[in-house]
Amino acid sequence: MGKVTAVVGVGGMGTRVLEVFTQKFAKEVVATGSSVRTMVVNRPQDSLNQAKAQEKIALTCPDIEGDSEVDDDRWQEALSLHAGQIRKALDGTSAVVVLAGMGGLTGSSAAPFVAEIGKELGVKVSALVTTPIPFEGEKRAQKAAAAHAELAKFADQVVTVSGAELLDKADLDASLDQVYGKIDEELAAKAAELIVSA
Repeated sequence: MGKVTAVVGVGGMGTRVLEVFTQKFAKEVVATGSSVRTMVVNRPQDSLNQAKAQEKIALTCPDIEGDSEVDDDRWQEALSLHAGQIRKALDGTSAVVVLAGMGGLTGSSAAPFVAEIGKELGVKVSALVTTPIPFEGEKRAQKAAAAHAELAKFADQVVTVSGAELLDKADLDASLDQVYGKIDEELAAKAAELIVSA
């Protein structure tokens, strides 16, 4: 069996970028000889249901459903309920590439968790993450910094794209959907580069 890279979209941003990667870049990556296994890890929502990933893991837990401000201990308990499912999905891969946004609830907590499981399985773990746009506030920035530090404990490589950098490149005359679409496409292209080098 050749090299198999698990590409894991975590949270809302990770799910969107994985979708764009699947639509626009997956064939190019496979053409290089890389085999890709796509996977989404997210709280139950429309983006998860509509995702085209081969594996979908819904982070369900009655204790946190409907709560957007879950404390770390409760969220870690919820994640631990899905550790076996994530481990099974990553088993047999030779590399893991995690895609996530730092600063929100799911990406900040679940991305390091997925990376840790990948590390336990003994595979190379890479991550592509974004940090908040400056106007999103100090609280979100602090949460992103803490999540980034936690992720770096388990990932062999973390490629970080700052929210400020993405904002600088945005076409201010375009619609919001067009701006986000352009950002997701740029991130998906970076993800493809990571996968080929994984």
